[in-house]
Amino acid sequence: MVNFKPMNDEILWLIDTLIQKERIEGPFLDAGGGIGDISLHLAKKGFQGTFVDFSEHAIAEARKNLGPTRIKVQHNDILEIKDKFNLILILDVLEHVPNDKEIVRHLY
Repeated sequence: MVNFKPMNDEILWLIDTLIQKERIEGPFLDAGGGIGDISLHLAKKGFQGTFVDFSEHAIAEARKNLGPTRIKVQHNDILEIKDKFNLILILDVLEHVPNDKEIVRHLY
């Protein structure tokens, strides 16, 4: 997420509102989840899920941040994901990849 706490709080509030309104349950996929802050937020709410990132640095940070949660951390390409999820979060990712349409199709 962005490096600006009020914006982060707003994003988490929007995610929570959507989950509540649509009655979404896990598991979730946090694709390209950076340091794992969204995954940690959802884990604290009792969700199970998977955090995936292509960056080894992001994986190392996410493992530290997620600690002993029920979140599976994978160092992987998003296009290699084969599992099914009830919620997929892909924030701040598509603007950094050349194959954004392919990724969205694959996740759908």
